[in-house]
Amino acid sequence: MKRTIILAAMLTGIALCSCGQKEETSVPPVGMMPIQQAPEITEPASEDGVGRFLYYPYKEKALYAPCGTNEICFYFEREDITPDEGYVTVYDALTGEAYDAIDVSDENRCKENIFDDTAVQYTGWEKGSCISVFFDRSFLPDGNYYLGLDEGCFVASGGEMHSREISEADQLFFGIASYGLNSIDTMILQNFVVGDKYNLGVILDGEADLAVITDYDGRCLALSETRLSDTDYFTLEFLQSGESSLTVTFYDAGGTALNTVNFRFTVL
Repeated sequence: MKRTIILAAMLTGIALCSCGQKEETSVPPVGMMPIQQAPEITEPASEDGVGRFLYYPYKEKALYAPCGTNEICFYFEREDITPDEGYVTVYDALTGEAYDAIDVSDENRCKENIFDDTAVQYTGWEKGSCISVFFDRSFLPDGNYYLGLDEGCFVASGGEMHSREISEADQLFFGIASYGLNSIDTMILQNFVVGDKYNLGVILDGEADLAVITDYDGRCLALSETRLSDTDYFTLEFLQSGESSLTVTFYDAGGTALNTVNFRFTVL
């Protein structure tokens, strides 16, 4: 579905937080990457705990994630941050009710990533740690949420320092765009079988005018088309067994890339 086209406004702000001290299912198929823009960070680093961290998506519109993703990325300025134990909870900002929660000790749901060029560009830091938390539920179009973290979700320096509790008072809000993958389609999926076909739903709106599959392995996947502007889904045919993925990039009417979503899948 497509409404009146507008150009996306780009912002430069992101969330900045600090932490204090404390005393086998399949991997979800949906992820995302942040917009490629570096904020300016001038505040001093925290002197205790695990130090500063950033998160994505955020509450400013230019830093919304596309709908259909189920991932929260945490970026730490320290290089030695790892998941420990406790829950990261997403709350519906409208109702205050818990939307989903993941135990960071679950290695299938909480992943350590390389602090790559994307992380450097997003944070403005030369080095650090990057951790992704994958939820069982995808985030809904035009959704607004906030985060809660148990004390000790993340740990530094061999277990000597732990992250503090994050509550509603910390206001770690984030928003979800009205364009992206169809969130009904992108709930946790069962494994596919070679020869299966699947319609990957796409939502376009007044901000996003075009969706393009920009990265996939043609040995694993055949596509009906790679560009969508006036239809509702890509048809995927799975050609061989294994784990693979594709990347959908969304563009505005002027051809500017707004954001990307990575759709991961396993074929038996």
